[in-house]
Amino acid sequence: MGEGFSSVPLESIASGTPIRTASDLDCKDFYSCRWRAFGRASKPWQMSSSILPPGLIFNATGSYIRPEGTYALLYIEQDNKEPLDYLRSDPISCQSQTENTLSLRFWMTKGVMLEACALSLMEEVIECHVLPSEMSPAPVSTSFTTATKNFVITIRVRSFNPDFDSVVIVDDISYRATLCSDALNVFDLGEHFVSTPMLSLLLNKNELSCDFARRAANCVWGSTETTTSEENDIAVHQWMIGHGPLNQEKLYSLTGFTNLPDGEFAVARMETGGSTMLLSEVIRCALDEVTIQFSLWLTGTAKLQVCLVDESTPLLLDCQAASSGPVVVDLPRIERPFRIALRAESPEQGMVIVDDINVQGQLCPSVLRQLSSKSYHPLADQPDPNACRLLSCDFKHGHTCLYESSKIQNSAQAVLFVCNDSANKELESCFKVEGREGEDYIEMLPSDTKVYLIAKLADRSNNSVPRSGRLTLHRLQLTDTLDINAC
Repeated sequence: MGEGFSSVPLESIASGTPIRTASDLDCKDFYSCRWRAFGRASKPWQMSSSILPPGLIFNATGSYIRPEGTYALLYIEQDNKEPLDYLRSDPISCQSQTENTLSLRFWMTKGVMLEACALSLMEEVIECHVLPSEMSPAPVSTSFTTATKNFVITIRVRSFNPDFDSVVIVDDISYRATLCSDALNVFDLGEHFVSTPMLSLLLNKNELSCDFARRAANCVWGSTETTTSEENDIAVHQWMIGHGPLNQEKLYSLTGFTNLPDGEFAVARMETGGSTMLLSEVIRCALDEVTIQFSLWLTGTAKLQVCLVDESTPLLLDCQAASSGPVVVDLPRIERPFRIALRAESPEQGMVIVDDINVQGQLCPSVLRQLSSKSYHPLADQPDPNACRLLSCDFKHGHTCLYESSKIQNSAQAVLFVCNDSANKELESCFKVEGREGEDYIEMLPSDTKVYLIAKLADRSNNSVPRSGRLTLHRLQLTDTLDINAC
């Protein structure tokens, strides 16, 4: 291998845990790779950063291109009879059946045949593909068409010439695939993610903290109104309220963060680029040590700035860029009325998620707080022109908007039974319908002459208190055994 050559057993950060993204299998420096040597051969895979002699490389490949940095190599002695070790990736839990590509560079002596295989977690071969040696040391690519769930990728020697010593060198591994957990686009946070209009109003309130619960109804942050003007720096997009639960793996593939927003959160979607602002209530002035804190997630090309806005115009006084993760921004001392604006923008597709806003420090009280007690009336006593909008709810996807589900006093659980008469006996059998909602069925026998639907209250815990319950049937249908309408 040349004068001064040295190598050590291959070590890496591979732990046997499933990868999160296909690029986790990229490998240019084996110290930080998700590939490891696998097997029990006396001559395992090694890694080295020694510069190889040009003559050795040319005799093996006909090219003077050499591996750079840290590379993996396997030395096979003449007349070797034992099984050879192979390179094995960390597991892939699930990938879609779309295009995938494993790419690598390799150098090997004459008579060696190298292959890339997909194996199950039980070491069963799913598929293998021989890597064309005539391409070496140019990057060589292969794809897997059968492997989709719970498998590993291996790079191994399929055959070699036992008449002399052989060497295999592997470097620059990369893998491209769409994992099942990958977001399909910058807005894909899972099938359960929905967004609804924000219900918050800017009504001269003074508390600036906001966790966006109840569609931000209690927050003093609101999205800017839609406008087509290009002069005021406010775009046509709107901040919405996002509801989960979010798919953690998809969020990670988009943002690189595993922590999820808590409950409801603010979200700005920019499907064709653009910008939008989330504005606070007017702040009369900011004294010393005022900070705004919140959690931030960015997808696609989206960016967020924390800006100060003049009270009566959309003029931006000052802006600071924010990065994904926990955000803390110090505000300067301001002695005139202003608003805080979270300005989301994206040149192309992108999404901004904000949660748990908290403003701390010395803020001047609002105008209403300075009025005397005789002239001050709580805002709750004032007619709200937005009452209809706030109280409207279509209950889609199970979201109850501003309503809460509760149990009526002295109500009880209703239970449904399906019973039948036979030719010989009334109410010969009864079946309890399990579950609280959805669809169910009961199979009938040719001897059944009558069917009963009987509802009753669950067993009483307190017989002295009258109780009531409710049960609703939406559809009754009689079908044959092939699920075809019988009448």
